[in-house]
Amino acid sequence: MSVLQSKLETIVPLYIKSGKADKIGVFVRDMKTTRYAGVNDGDTFIMASLLKVPLLVAGYKLAEVEPKRS
Repeated sequence: MSVLQSKLETIVPLYIKSGKADKIGVFVRDMKTTRYAGVNDGDTFIMASLLKVPLLVAGYKLAEVEPKRS
């Protein structure tokens, strides 16, 4: 996770500096080891941008179970 943390700390500011994003927060957790990496993961974000996440996860899971439907 330390390699991922370093990459995130390098990439996130580049996106902001280039104007591709105004605010970025990333949090990644390994579900087996519970280790995590994050950049700006404590920042507050507008909830509306997170409403689509459950839909995307459901679509991803459906594609795993039934690849021909996706």
